[in-house]
Amino acid sequence: MCYFSVKNPSSTASAGWILRSRSLSTGFASFRRLAVRNRLGNRSVSRPPDPDRYMPRFRLLIAYDGRDFHGWQRQPEVETVQGALERALTVMNAGRPMTIAGASRTDAGVHAEGQVAVFDYEGPINERSFFRGLNTLTPRSISVREVARVSDDFHPRFRAIGKHYRYTLWTRPHLPPELYRRALGLKQCIELEPMREAARLLLGEHDFSAFRASTCDATHPVRTLYSIDITRTDHYLYPIEEESGRCVHIDVRGNAFLKNMVRILVGTFLDVGQGRRKPQEVAEILASREREKAGPTVLPDGLCLMKVFFEPSLALGDLSLQTRRSS
Repeated sequence: MCYFSVKNPSSTASAGWILRSRSLSTGFASFRRLAVRNRLGNRSVSRPPDPDRYMPRFRLLIAYDGRDFHGWQRQPEVETVQGALERALTVMNAGRPMTIAGASRTDAGVHAEGQVAVFDYEGPINERSFFRGLNTLTPRSISVREVARVSDDFHPRFRAIGKHYRYTLWTRPHLPPELYRRALGLKQCIELEPMREAARLLLGEHDFSAFRASTCDATHPVRTLYSIDITRTDHYLYPIEEESGRCVHIDVRGNAFLKNMVRILVGTFLDVGQGRRKPQEVAEILASREREKAGPTVLPDGLCLMKVFFEPSLALGDLSLQTRRSS
């Protein structure tokens, strides 16, 4: 049983992608399970040292406005999403400290519609009451959308087999007030077809060293991009003629991402869309493995974690590597 929040009515778009082969994703899942055993052993997220005390595990589906936070990960003396959720859980646990683990460590200013986290809780729990209590105790910029029981060995970071990020552009220099720090305003016009052509060159499994931050601590730079969709759409609040097509969404889906990878990809696509690079140069940048060759790291404002995918998605069939052509 799970319960859903109406605190934030916007819903995530259903991802139009599925896995290319069961063996590929099973391999990644096995790797993550091994990582869980190596890094966490048999310990749970919040479980005390006493092995006789059973603490069932619960999953949270979370949306948040990243403008109010210094990222997901708990940090001293600054507000983070993880910190705010753990404080709320601690209150609901009669003051006993609680910890959670998330699927993605989003950076400062990055938003989420589908972040996933887990926590362990000792004793009985009424999911409906717990769900309501969390949404009462968390800031308005956080919405807990689901609370559900999961298996004790489920870890959202190591069990994830894919993620969907969206970057939003506003094709005028001055943003509407409600899109402030929710989209990147552009001073130049962009051509979408060259951007799509460049995006197609990046699909599949590659070494993305050219598209990672210098501070990235990932053990290896190889990632697989399943799809990149670049679409022009109406602003959801102003579907009127003079604002028609002002929003551009860049939706990137892959098995995992390096630090700042999506933001550097978007910066490179903008170079192409504004005529500073040719689409074919993106393949050369990828092959160079040199960060200096790629485009700038755009602001985090327009970036949103839309969804995290887990093993049940394998039932959906084969993944098609494509960039959709939409005007």
